[in-house]
Amino acid sequence: MRKTRWFIEPTDCGFTNEVIARYIPSENYKQAGKRHLWECSYAFIEQLKASRVSWGAKFKIFTQEGQGAIREFDEKIFSKKRKLVKKTKKELADKRPARSPGRS
Repeated sequence: MRKTRWFIEPTDCGFTNEVIARYIPSENYKQAGKRHLWECSYAFIEQLKASRVSWGAKFKIFTQEGQGAIREFDEKIFSKKRKLVKKTKKELADKRPARSPGRS
């Protein structure tokens, strides 16, 4: 089983970088080319995502599968899956014949 590692890159020089530096140990810092990445848990990323509106945190998310390349993570993938599931459930419900009252 491959291990997934999560990284975050602040895209502003101020607030987001300060928050990351406060909560993530300095040994989790990694420079990959021109990117300045901080390795963290996905739970921390979820907390930062929730703070985007209230705090104005600006960052990009990266992931690494096993020993593979570090790649930018597409956050929209989760919302696409939710929309697809909702659409599929609706289509299935529309195709089902209606049950008659009193029949089991």
